[in-house]
Amino acid sequence: MITLGNTLKVEDIIIDLPGASVADATRDLMNLLRHDKRITDWAKFVDSMGQTDICVAGELKTNFCIPHSRSQAVRNMVIAAGRCSGGLPMSASDPSERCHYVFLIGIPSAMDGEYLRLIGSLSRIFHSATAVGQLNAAETAAEFHAALGSAERAF
Repeated sequence: MITLGNTLKVEDIIIDLPGASVADATRDLMNLLRHDKRITDWAKFVDSMGQTDICVAGELKTNFCIPHSRSQAVRNMVIAAGRCSGGLPMSASDPSERCHYVFLIGIPSAMDGEYLRLIGSLSRIFHSATAVGQLNAAETAAEFHAALGSAERAF
């Protein structure tokens, strides 16, 4: 079974995500995956990534965005993640609504069910004050990865 913990690699996490927008953050996270062997066609992956972006207003004022792509350029699911403590504007129409986490996901065309399950896991995690507190407290990528995996297993 595919989980956040076994799909996201520690080296694909940015704790202090720079940038002024979700688009900037998406580019930074994509660069982490540039040499990932699970991506079979980098140019096609990059082109497909610009097409879909979901931003979710979390119940705990910890919003997250999920730029993602379903593509034949991805052999196995890939994830890169980042945290931005100051937040990134979720939309140009309301710059006060801020995104604090970005999870970039590349999905093989045949793995829609696994993708939806991972989205459900993220939703449950970001509705848990304990889980969000642990993610906020993580000082390193390894701590963030451990907190995310622990929160996912708790549900």
